[in-house]
Amino acid sequence: MIKVVPTIFTAAVLAALLSSCAQVSPATQTLAPNSIRVTFKNTTTDEVLARIGKKCSQVGGVVKEATADYLVCTRRLSDTDAELVNIPVATVHSAKPENRMKFTASKVDANVVVTTLQWAEVKGKSGDWTQIEMGHAKQKANMKKIMLSIGAI
Repeated sequence: MIKVVPTIFTAAVLAALLSSCAQVSPATQTLAPNSIRVTFKNTTTDEVLARIGKKCSQVGGVVKEATADYLVCTRRLSDTDAELVNIPVATVHSAKPENRMKFTASKVDANVVVTTLQWAEVKGKSGDWTQIEMGHAKQKANMKKIMLSIGAI
């Protein structure tokens, strides 16, 4: 059995990771371990983000933030995903861990390239939220499956 070791990010490191998704060309962007990249053929950024937003609500999530080129979807972590993230029980306080997914869309010719970034947020005893990378192969495969279900290739 493979043991997944979570990576805990400080708020500053996570902010840098999130902002780097929007600043680098999708053709040259290096993917973070908790990211995937997919392409939507012959469409617009608005259309793709609308599809992603709709899918977010269909899977029990809520769009927490949206701009012209990205959106962030949040949902409670399932017990299976929480186990894959290997969240230490001592770090969880009153709130269940949340799965956060950022979808950054970039127009490339007639296509739209979407890069995802996925992490969990856990509320600790002090009330602070801690970010934990979600880069397990099963989580990435599920994200890819969701993207394919809404038209990605």
